[in-house]
Amino acid sequence: MQHIPGQVDTMENTSALQQRLLDAPVKSFAPSTRRVPDLKGREEQKEDPAASAEDAAESFAVKAENKRVFPSIFLNTQPKSGSVFLFKSLTAGLGLRFTRIGTTGYPETLIEIEQIRAFKQGGAISQLHIDANPINLLFLCINLDKMLLHIRDPRNSMISWLHYMDHINETCPQVGESPQYLPYIGTCWTSATFEEKFERCVSFFYKESIAWLQQWFDAMRVDFSRPYVARDKKGRKPGCNAKVFTLNSRDIQQGHPKFADCRPCEVQVLLTTHEDLVHAGEAAFLDAILDFYGIGKDEFTKPEMKRDMTNHIRTGRTDTWKHELTPAQQETVNALLPQAWRTCFGWD
Repeated sequence: MQHIPGQVDTMENTSALQQRLLDAPVKSFAPSTRRVPDLKGREEQKEDPAASAEDAAESFAVKAENKRVFPSIFLNTQPKSGSVFLFKSLTAGLGLRFTRIGTTGYPETLIEIEQIRAFKQGGAISQLHIDANPINLLFLCINLDKMLLHIRDPRNSMISWLHYMDHINETCPQVGESPQYLPYIGTCWTSATFEEKFERCVSFFYKESIAWLQQWFDAMRVDFSRPYVARDKKGRKPGCNAKVFTLNSRDIQQGHPKFADCRPCEVQVLLTTHEDLVHAGEAAFLDAILDFYGIGKDEFTKPEMKRDMTNHIRTGRTDTWKHELTPAQQETVNALLPQAWRTCFGWD
């Protein structure tokens, strides 16, 4: 059959399509843009029709292969917890389109109402580091039925962040224009010793991460007297320990009279951890997410993924902080981390 340029080939090899999605930078999942000058000489972003057509072709081909539109998946993740791995695995494995539903940044972000309205129509995926402020929580309750909250022992995420900032300074220091990176970009970082970098990360990233987690634990009413990690006599049980919590708008309204007239609504939250991903294994972990969203295992094709910094994977260990921090540094981070969290999530 003669192939017409621009024609969508619905029989395109699925693995080849997945590989193109995986090899592309995260930003490429959004519609491609190019800069053109407007009449006043300023630069304005315009959508590139050719790039958009290619994106649409890929989306169409995947949907034709899947034969149905999947529910949209919102991945709300703690930074350096395996976010990019989850995002790329589910995007390529299900053929979802990327839709940004909030502002970027950490630890403070905001849901954008127009984007979330389009997102909830289905077939999309979004990954952000949304904090649990009342506005965000209410938007989530009103607009979504389900979401995923993925977290990690903040001691390990901090070590990962420290090394990631080394990588960022070497490869793209221009991100220093973003407020979340300001303390870690430039000579204040590149000329610093490991000890100085550690102190800087504790002062900002680590304390911010603990506050971010506390917000979410409070919103979900996590009971730390009940261990999240299931164990048997031999230690950790096989399988994924993911648990479902409920965010209810009534809880938000009680402390904020301005929201009193909002209709009651709720969103189911699947709480997962990086430690579970490591100990249960990728297959069991992803199966738990698929099951939560009502997606069959046979509808998902697990993509192959490089274990390197292109996918933000350095070591993926669950005990990095024990090996890279001195006893004094360990004492510093342990003093800031609630013991109840360490016991509940098995952050030994």
